[in-house]
Amino acid sequence: MTKFLSVLMTITLATAACSDFTNSGNDKRPPRGPGADNKPAGSNPLPTEYQKPNEGPFSEAKMLVNIGMNVIVPAVNDLAIQSASLHQEVLKYCEALDADIDVQEHEDSVKAQWQKTMLAFHFLDAAPIGPLTDDGRFLADYIYSWPYLNICGIDQEVVKLDETNTPNHRLVYNLKGLGALEYLLFEPTLTSTCNRRANPKVVAWMDKPSLEKKADRCAFARVLTEDVVAKTKLLENRWNLNEGNFTKTLIDGSRYTSVKEATNAMTDALFAIEKVKDHRLGRPLGRHKDCISDTGKCVDLAEHPWSGLALRGAEEQLKGFQAVFFGSKNPRESAFGFDDFLAQQGQPQVAERIKSEVQDAIASAKVLSTQGTFQEQLEKMDTALCAQTTKENRKEALCGLHEDVRAISTSMKIDVLTILSLRAPPVYQGDND
Repeated sequence: MTKFLSVLMTITLATAACSDFTNSGNDKRPPRGPGADNKPAGSNPLPTEYQKPNEGPFSEAKMLVNIGMNVIVPAVNDLAIQSASLHQEVLKYCEALDADIDVQEHEDSVKAQWQKTMLAFHFLDAAPIGPLTDDGRFLADYIYSWPYLNICGIDQEVVKLDETNTPNHRLVYNLKGLGALEYLLFEPTLTSTCNRRANPKVVAWMDKPSLEKKADRCAFARVLTEDVVAKTKLLENRWNLNEGNFTKTLIDGSRYTSVKEATNAMTDALFAIEKVKDHRLGRPLGRHKDCISDTGKCVDLAEHPWSGLALRGAEEQLKGFQAVFFGSKNPRESAFGFDDFLAQQGQPQVAERIKSEVQDAIASAKVLSTQGTFQEQLEKMDTALCAQTTKENRKEALCGLHEDVRAISTSMKIDVLTILSLRAPPVYQGDND
C-alpha cells in the first residue's frame, strides 16, 4: 500500500496537469502563460442588461452571469482573503518560533487559518471553470495539487532553504500550495520519509531540536504562502468584474461559440462531483478500482492525512456544487440556476430531487465530520458492510455518504444533460460507474 501511494504521489507534472473534464473541444483557449490577460484593468464591464441578472424572465445567459457574478466571484474573493490571512498567520508563527514565545498559540492560529483557506478552495473547486483550469489547471494545481505531493521533495527544500537562506522560486506544483502547507504545519513527527542513504542532509536535519525544525518548516511555509497569495490574486483579477471579468467571457462569444457551449462548460465543471465520488470517497472506501489492498480499503489514499479535514472538505465541495447548480450560496434566495433551466423545460421535479440529494449528502458529511477524522473512521469500517450499503440501507455511514454523492452524479448524467440537451462531459478518468 505504501508503495502504491508513493507512486501516486510522485506522478509527473504532465500527468497531473491534465484537466479531468472541464475543457470542451469548442472551448477557445486563452493565450498561453499564467499572466496572459486579455483586457486592461477597469475596461471590461458587463453589458447593461446583465447588471441585474436575476430580474425579468429566465435565460441561459442570465443564469451564467448570475453564477459567475454572485457565486464564483465571491468564492474567488473569499479564497484571496483567506490566503492573505494565512500568509500573515504564517509570518506571526515564524516570529513566535524564532523568539520561542507563545509558540502553541500561534501554531493553533495558523492551523485554524489554513483550514479556513483550504475550505474556501474546496468550495470554489466544486465547479472549476475558466481561469482556475486554464493552461492545464495551472492555477488549480499550484494552489492545491492533491493527490500529487512530493513529501520527500518538500523536506529537501526545507533543508536547502535552511542552508542557503535563498528561496527557490522554480519549484514544481507538487512541492507547493495548500497541500504542502498542510504537511509543513500539521505533520506531527518532524521526521522525513526520504531515503536515508540518498539524503544524508535530511537525516542530519532530523537530529535538530524540535523547535528548530518547526522554525525551518515555517520558513519554507512562508515562501509557499507568498506563492499561494500571488496565484489567488491572479485568479481574483481574472474574475474581477472590472478587470478580466470571466463572467462576461461566458456570454460574449470571445471564448465559447455560443451560450449553449458556455452552459455546457458550466455543467462540465459541475461534474467535479465525480472527483468527490471516486477520488475523495471511493478510493479510500475501497469502492473504486484504484484501491488495491488486501484489506478492501485504502486508508492511505484518504485526503488531508495530517489535518483530518477530509470530511469537511467533502462537505464544502458539496456546498459549492449546490451554490453553482442553484445559483446562490443561500438555498432560500431567488436566483437563476440550473433548477430554473429545468423548470423552463417543464421538469421542475428533477431539480427538486437533486436539491434533496445534495441536502442529504451535505447532512451526511456534516454528521460524519463530528465523529472523528475520515482516516479514523476508515480504520474502524467493516468493508463487508460497506459493500452491502445502499442509499436506503446504510450499514456503514461512510459508504452511505458515498451513495449520497453517487445519487447526485447519476441525476446529473441521466436527467440533467438529457433534459437540457447538453453534451456529456469528456470521459472522466476516475469514473467507476
